[in-house]
Amino acid sequence: MIGQPAVLNHTTPLTPVFARHETFAPRFGWLKKGFDAVCCNPDIFLTEDAHIHLGVGKNMAKSIRYWCKAFKLIDDQGTTEFGELLLSEDGCDPYLEDPASLWLLHWHLLKPDYLATAWYFTFFEFRKLEFRTDESLFFDLRTFAKVLSVGALPSHL
Repeated sequence: MIGQPAVLNHTTPLTPVFARHETFAPRFGWLKKGFDAVCCNPDIFLTEDAHIHLGVGKNMAKSIRYWCKAFKLIDDQGTTEFGELLLSEDGCDPYLEDPASLWLLHWHLLKPDYLATAWYFTFFEFRKLEFRTDESLFFDLRTFAKVLSVGALPSHL
């Protein structure tokens, strides 16, 4: 779901996005798999049989595309400069073996354009020092989605 852009903290534009990950967290190898597929065919995720080429289910293919875009490894035109620098065969860490690459990926996940709204909320809006994820964090994230006028279902958060 995409809502209208909201302005938070008076400086950060955010277009809320929920449920694009198809309930899958990023899995080991998915970012490289998605990046390599886009290197071979920039329109791979627009084909009906993308999941067959990737060797995963349909929802997993959608999730791979989402996470690759959220981490800014690919965009609608193909691979990004960041993706090339990191994951290409002559990139800095094509198989994500260096823990610093994971830090770099998280930094890019939290750069504008924010495609991971729940992550944005957790790192930039949520201010509690102590909390239980099954109560406070989830409740506050639902409230955040309501403030943004996004009708996200609880299963989408």
